[in-house]
Amino acid sequence: MHKVYKVWNADRSIKKLVKVANLQKLIQHGKKKLNYPESDHVTVVDEIDGTVVEDEDYFSTLPALYRFILLRDSERWKQGIGREFYTDDQTDGEIESSAQSSDMVDVLTMLRQNITKLVTLNRDELQNVVDLQQHNLAHYLDIPDNEAGRIQDKCQQYLDELQDSSEAMDLLRLFKNKDANLVSGSQPSCDDRYKEEHASYQNEPENKRSKY
Repeated sequence: MHKVYKVWNADRSIKKLVKVANLQKLIQHGKKKLNYPESDHVTVVDEIDGTVVEDEDYFSTLPALYRFILLRDSERWKQGIGREFYTDDQTDGEIESSAQSSDMVDVLTMLRQNITKLVTLNRDELQNVVDLQQHNLAHYLDIPDNEAGRIQDKCQQYLDELQDSSEAMDLLRLFKNKDANLVSGSQPSCDDRYKEEHASYQNEPENKRSKY
C-alpha cells in the first residue's frame, strides 16, 4: 500500500514528500527529492528521536506523513529545536494544515490514482481541494497547473450547486410549514363561519335582515 511520507535532510533545511510502498522506495525517491547522488549510502532515521529505521515490517506499520531524516555517511542525527515549520515545502505544510490529519493525503492519493473518484468526495473534502494552491494541487496529482485549475473550478461549481440546492430545500420547507399552519389552525372551519354569520344575522335590526 502506498503512503505519503516526509523526508528531510540532516539539518532539516529541505523537506519533501514522497509516496512509496516500502522502505527501499523511500530511500530511492528520498535521495532524488533531496538531490543526493544516487550512489550515496543513506541511513533512514526517525526525525523525532533518531531511531534507525531499517526493517520493512516496522516501516509498514508507520502512518502516512511520518517524518524521516535521510543521513549520509558523514552526517549524524541532531535533536530539532521546537516545532519544525514547513516553509521549505509549501505543499507539505499546506496539505497537513488543510486536513488536520492524514485524511487529505488519503483523498489526494486516491485522486492521483483515479481522478474520477472526485464524484465520491463529500463537501468538506471538496472544499479542501478548492482551498489548496493550484500549483501545489498540480504538483501532488502530477498534472499540469491548468488541469488542476479546471478540477478546482469543477469542485467549486459542485459546491455552489449543493449550496443552491440546500437553500432551495430550506425555502420549500418554510412554505410547507406555512401551508401546514394554515390548514391546521389559521383558517376558520365551515362550522365556525356559519356560527359567525348566524350570530351577525341575529344581531341585525329586524328591518335590515334579508328576506328569503
